[in-house]
Order: sequence, then structure tokens, then C-alpha cells
Amino acid sequence: MKMLTRLLQAGIAIEILGAAFFVVVWLSDPVPPRSDLAHYHPATADEIRSLEKTVRDSGTADNWLTLGKAYLAGGFFPHGEYCCEQAARDDAASFEAHYWWGVALNQLGDTSQAIEGFRQALPLADDQTSVDDARARCWYGIGRNLLRQEDAANAEAAFRKAGDYLPARCQLVRILVRADRGSEAIAILDELVSRYPNESTFYQLRARAREQTGDTAGAFDDRTHVERAPDRLRSDSIIAELQFEFGAIGLNRQLGNCSRLTAEQPQQAVTCLRELLSAGWRTELAVTLVEAEMRIGNAQQAVDLLNELMQRGGTTPERLAQLAYGHRWLEQDEMSFELLHRAAQLMHIESVHDALSQAYLTRGESELSDRHRALASMTGGIAAFRENRLLEASSQLQQALQLDPGLSNGWFYLAECYRVEGQDEDAIDALRRCLQIDQNHGRARSRLLRLTGSNPED
Repeated sequence: MKMLTRLLQAGIAIEILGAAFFVVVWLSDPVPPRSDLAHYHPATADEIRSLEKTVRDSGTADNWLTLGKAYLAGGFFPHGEYCCEQAARDDAASFEAHYWWGVALNQLGDTSQAIEGFRQALPLADDQTSVDDARARCWYGIGRNLLRQEDAANAEAAFRKAGDYLPARCQLVRILVRADRGSEAIAILDELVSRYPNESTFYQLRARAREQTGDTAGAFDDRTHVERAPDRLRSDSIIAELQFEFGAIGLNRQLGNCSRLTAEQPQQAVTCLRELLSAGWRTELAVTLVEAEMRIGNAQQAVDLLNELMQRGGTTPERLAQLAYGHRWLEQDEMSFELLHRAAQLMHIESVHDALSQAYLTRGESELSDRHRALASMTGGIAAFRENRLLEASSQLQQALQLDPGLSNGWFYLAECYRVEGQDEDAIDALRRCLQIDQNHGRARSRLLRLTGSNPED
């Protein structure tokens, strides 16, 4: 009997120990943190919840990394850091896991640990092929965090090690300009301007560098060229990466798909967008749906949605113009005409002035028709100038001024076209015409002073 009792006790003890072992193992398994997604659209929240479930069900390094990147993109930096660290621990040979762990620490502001994270990713960069500029991105991350530590010398060395990686080159030039090393900066900027002639940042930096070397004329040319350089380099490539990741999940991914469908399969886009909008209002969804509704001829639905957009988010010239177009489809010409006028009062839009010109022509008011045709041509000319299409800009501006010689901005931008093309005498004449119309046109006055060396009143 005692033997049986001892056997039973031993069996119970073994079961208790086994259960305890499994409880300890279960509790020791990492669990993804739970985030508050109430402010996200259900399409995004549901996808992140699904990623959390995937990690709980099968916590591979890839799954942890995917969830970590989603958290980081959504602004949950502590959650993202936890997941990326787990991915890096589970797969010590993964470049992406270590790199994104560095990104997470960067976003948390832990500069020393971020630098260490990027350094740990460096030896793994050469063994992977899925990420472009892998080593350069690590050196860029190291350099950015050294800058945050105000260690400009080592930051400069890190950015130089990033080679031709454009964000690093830009940061390197900024360091040189801040240190009054204008000649060194210009040597790099000349190459960057040649390779990226539409990037405004490089003209701005070169203008500062040229001033440091005493080249005031060159600095002026670069500063004025900024208006004709439409591209804008992102200030931080790490933030750009996070924004890209956020565009690839949930609502943003579905919205991108719907935007592509709008051009080729608008009916399918409308169905998808209506479903997303009914799940949760978002301005970007409504704006895209308006375009899709217009494409399939649903003018009334587009008008109703535009009115709701303006109630929720305010009136803009672009929304007024779209609303006018919708009312024209509904054959409500007076309402359309009134809305076009309101839009034109807020901002010059080429298509709005074109529509008003045609409306006045239909009404037999040729003088007002010419006025708006001139404004349409001037607006198109200024847009062409800002994209550095000088011949087209000059042609449209001349057409505008033939129709309405009283457009001061038309004369100013025509003068700018002449000045850039080296036709100084024509530029001077155009600037004087501008100032005859508007004597307080400050930019025209400063340009004329530079070209002639004297004030217009002298």
C-alpha cells in the first residue's frame, strides 16, 4: 500500500513538474505588444491585428520583422523596437532585422544604441541582395545619429563612407557649408546639380557656399534658379523609408490600388472606395472617390461628396473647381458659373480661367472672355517657368500680355524668362512695364536694380 501511495505521489509530482515546465516555456515565449489602433482606419487596424496574430501563431524572425516595420511606420516606436530586436535575436544573420532595429532605436532618440545597431548591420550588408545601397544606408544612419550627438567630424567621416548615396552626399554638403568650407562644398554640389538639375536643395546649398567664396553673382543665380527646380529632396531618408512602409500597409496600400484602378477600371475603383469610405471617413478616400465617380458619369454622387468634403475640411479652390465641373454635368450652368468665379477669386487655376473664358464667350461678353483667357495663359506660363520650360513659358506669357497688357505678374515672369536666357535689355523693358502697373512689386524692383544698378525712380 505504501509503495502504491509513493508511486501515485511520484506520478503526481512528475505531472506537476511537467505542467510547470510547459507553463514556464509558454510564459518565456515573446509575445507581440498590443497597440491602441483606435485612431486608424479599420483597413489598417485589421491588417496590423492580423500581423500580431501571425506572430503569436508562428513567431519567425520574418514575421517579427514585418510586424516591427508596421509598428514603426504607424508611429509605435517602442513596439517596433521590441519586434525588430526579437527578429534580430532570432536571425543573427539578417541584415534587414539589424538595420530596422537601428531604425527603431533612431526613432526612439537613443543615438548611441542606434549607432551600435547600424554598426551591427554593416558586416551583414554585403551578404544580401534584396536591399539597395545597404552599406550606404547604415553609414547614413550612423552619420545622422552622430550629428544628433553634435559630433560633426565623425558624422562627416560616416557620410563620406556612404559614397554616392544621395541623402548622405546632401548631409555631407550641409556639414561643409555650416563649417564655412564653401570651396569643398561647391566641388560636390557642381556634380550634384549636373546630375539632378531639377533638385532645388542643391541650388540652395550652392548659393550659400558661393557666398562664402565671394561669388555673389553665382549665389544670386542659384537662389533664383530654386523657383525653376520643382523637385524637393527628402530631408531625412530614414523618415522617407518609414513613409514608404506605411504606404504599403492597410488603407494606404488599398488606396494606392484604387487610385491606379481609377484610370483604367473606374467602376471597380468606385466600388472599392465606397466600401472603404463606409468603414471609416478619410479625406484622401473621398478625394479619390470624387475623381472615380466623375469618370463613370456619377456627377450627383461626386457633387454630394464634394459638399461633404467642404463641410468637413473646408473650401479650397480645387474643390470649388471640381464642384463647378459636377454642376455643369448636371446642366446647372449658373451654379457652375458662380462656383468657377469663387475658385478664381481664391487662386489662379488655368482650367478655371479657361472655363470662365468659354462661358463669357458663350454669353457674348468678349472682353471678359479675353481677360480670363489671358489669365489662363499667364497661369500656364508661370507653371511652365517653374518647371524650367522657358520657351513654353515665354510663349504663353506673351500671349497673355497681348490679350491683357495690364498683368503685372505676366511682365515680371516674362522678364525672368528673358533674364535667364541672357536677354537683359528685353528683361529690363519687361520689368519697367511691370512696375508701371504695380510700383510696389518688390521682386521686379530688386531685379531691375540688379540689372541696371539703379532704382527705377533714379
